[in-house]
Amino acid sequence: MDLLACSHVTLQRNTQTILSDITFGLPNEKRLAVMGPSGSGKSTLLRLLNLMLSPSSGNVLFQGKEVEAYPPSLLRRLVGYVPQKPFLFGKTAAEDLAYPLQLWKDKAKDGELESMLDALALPASLLEKTPAELSGGEQQRIALIRSLLARPKVLLLDEPTSALDEENSLRVEALLTAKAEAEGLAWLWVTHQAEQARRIGQGLLYLKAGRLMRLGKVDDVLAEVTVHE
Repeated sequence: MDLLACSHVTLQRNTQTILSDITFGLPNEKRLAVMGPSGSGKSTLLRLLNLMLSPSSGNVLFQGKEVEAYPPSLLRRLVGYVPQKPFLFGKTAAEDLAYPLQLWKDKAKDGELESMLDALALPASLLEKTPAELSGGEQQRIALIRSLLARPKVLLLDEPTSALDEENSLRVEALLTAKAEAEGLAWLWVTHQAEQARRIGQGLLYLKAGRLMRLGKVDDVLAEVTVHE
């Protein structure tokens, strides 16, 4: 049974078809890169997968059960979403990071937060800053840590390193890969960079004009779409 799956999912808005007949499965502990031209439906697909949007037809399943059957707050803990442009809602970064732990009456493991801050080259003093005082790259990394503190089974990552330089992008990749290997974290990671897809993807899902054109090994898919475009 796949951890997360789409079965003939179509999304229409008025007369426009955004996604058309999408069917695929994300196995447990699998890491998929997601690529495609701008406007191909990549971000929309991620939002469908944790019930931020509802399909016009077809089904989205998490652990074999339709996502509509889960309480939305529980689903979004298990299927975390990290948007390209993060939304920080606490007065400080520390308040933002405390939110998932307070929501689930949980607490961080000893040294967990400090370890993630260090892995992403974020000083502890940053926790007292307001969202307005953080750069775009710092906001992206805080939003990522916030999602990880909720202990998701799968992360939906919408270009989570778009505001970062190469060095900090590699830090994000290293932290998430370590989490995947240690805790079985799965993901769908939207990227526009072929080299990043090769580093973070055990497979590649390629969308074009709202359709799933190819799903397979990263290099195989990249070779095929390069030939046909």
